[in-house]
Amino acid sequence: MTENPIFNPEVEDYYEILAPDYDEIRFGNSYGKYIDKQERAFLKKVFSKHPNQNLIVDLACGSGRFLEFADEGVDISNAMASIAQQKFTDKKIHVTTGNKLPYQDNSVDMIFSFHLLMHLKKQAVNSIFLEVNRTLRPGGIFLFDVPTTRRRNIFKRTTENWHASTSFGNQEEEYWKNSGWEIMKTGGVALFPVHRIPEFLRKYVVHLDILFCKTPLRNFASYKMYLLRKL
Repeated sequence: MTENPIFNPEVEDYYEILAPDYDEIRFGNSYGKYIDKQERAFLKKVFSKHPNQNLIVDLACGSGRFLEFADEGVDISNAMASIAQQKFTDKKIHVTTGNKLPYQDNSVDMIFSFHLLMHLKKQAVNSIFLEVNRTLRPGGIFLFDVPTTRRRNIFKRTTENWHASTSFGNQEEEYWKNSGWEIMKTGGVALFPVHRIPEFLRKYVVHLDILFCKTPLRNFASYKMYLLRKL
C-alpha cells in the first residue's frame, strides 16, 4: 500500500481488487463505451491542436485505457499498473501517488488525468495541482475531468462514499485562474442521462451528446473536462 496520509487507502484497495476485471466491468458495456467515446474524442482533439509534445504523462493511467496517447503512466495501484505494463511493454509505468511524481521541475510537456480527481478530497486535489504545476514546463498542459457542481445541484445528487464524491464549479475555476493557470478549453461528457437511454440507442445518441457538449450546455454535463495551461 502506498504511504501517503492525505490519500484515502480505500481508493487504492478498491482498484487493487477490481484490476483483473476493470476493463470489462467499466468499459466493456454500452455505458462505458458511451463515456469512452466522448473522452477519447476530446483527447484526440486536444492532441490535434497541440502536437509535438516531448513528454506526455497519463496520471492515474489505470489499466492503460489512454496510454496510447502518453509516453509514461502513473498509477497508485500496483495491480492496475501491472496490467497497463503488459499492454504497453515499451512504456514506463510508475506506481506512486499524484502528489509524488517522479519528474524534475519544469520537465513535462503535458499531463492528462481521467477519473482521478473526482475520487479525492479537496486537500488531495490541491496537492496534485501543486505537483503537476511543479513538474510541467512553463506553457505545459494539464487535462482532466471532474463532475460538475451545477449538474449535482440540479439533480440534488449526493454521494455516500469516496467514489465520484468531489465536484467542481465556478469557485474552483476562479481559484485556478488566480493560481498560475489559464483555462484554455472545456468540454462535457454525458450531458444526457445515459442510464435512461435504451442500450441499443446509446451508440447513436452519443454523437448528439458530443455535439451538445461543445456548447455552453457542457456546464451541465455529468463531467466537465478542462484543458489548463501553466503560466
